[in-house]
Amino acid sequence: MQIESIWWDERHECNVITVRMPNRVPGAVTVAEDGTYVMLINANEDEEQRKRTYRHECVHIESDDLYSPESADNIECRAHGKAG
Repeated sequence: MQIESIWWDERHECNVITVRMPNRVPGAVTVAEDGTYVMLINANEDEEQRKRTYRHECVHIESDDLYSPESADNIECRAHGKAG
């Protein structure tokens, strides 16, 4: 993966990394060992899509989805307003 940029999102205690990833993956978020979040945004996407992906991943952080016992598929269905 080729990193394009890294910045700290103080509000979400998150390192946001813009990186080249496979085109089918717009972004992802995970929890680092120190309890902060690491968000990956696909640099191959246009700026508007990157903004949407950032907002989408922030919702996962704000909803505590990374600590949910729910499956990732169900979480994504809920995040996109679809039945799980």
